[in-house]
Amino acid sequence: MITIDEVAFERILNQRGFHSASSVYVYHCGERRGWALSLESMMSIDLNPTCSIAIRFLEDLQLNGKEVRTQQAYSRALRKFTEFLAHPADQATEEQLRRYFLFLIEVRKLSTSTVNVAQQGLKQFFKLTCPRDWKVLKLARVKVEQKLPVVLACDEMLFHHYLLARLAFTRIAPFANRGC
Repeated sequence: MITIDEVAFERILNQRGFHSASSVYVYHCGERRGWALSLESMMSIDLNPTCSIAIRFLEDLQLNGKEVRTQQAYSRALRKFTEFLAHPADQATEEQLRRYFLFLIEVRKLSTSTVNVAQQGLKQFFKLTCPRDWKVLKLARVKVEQKLPVVLACDEMLFHHYLLARLAFTRIAPFANRGC
């Protein structure tokens, strides 16, 4: 764990667009750690969870036959949810989970695929490890925006080929006159 003083931490927060560090603390498994940044919380892959509920969730995912990368993604989703709550995830309410999903979509403006991974990970947590029968867990996944591929018309294709041919000719032509 890397520990830094309050002034340095406030400077880092200001550089990243946060203007008040008075209410910013690092939480890990619901425990307030103070002015500290842990490398584990900054990593994108959770390798060794230290919280008992997170360890249990990882074991449940293994027993359920989930792939390693899926286990890591779902564990990360649980860790992020726990950090949002500032207390253990098994003590969360349905309203807190609903607000977290809205936070991911409206405030963090995460991509639909990232929100879907978080949603599926927490759905598995509240299905396998900490069973709950909540309506918010039955929500459909966020729809992924279908983008059409860029298709060029015939005249656009001819124009691009013309430009590429000119570019190639202008780069090769100076050497052609030298007799090489």
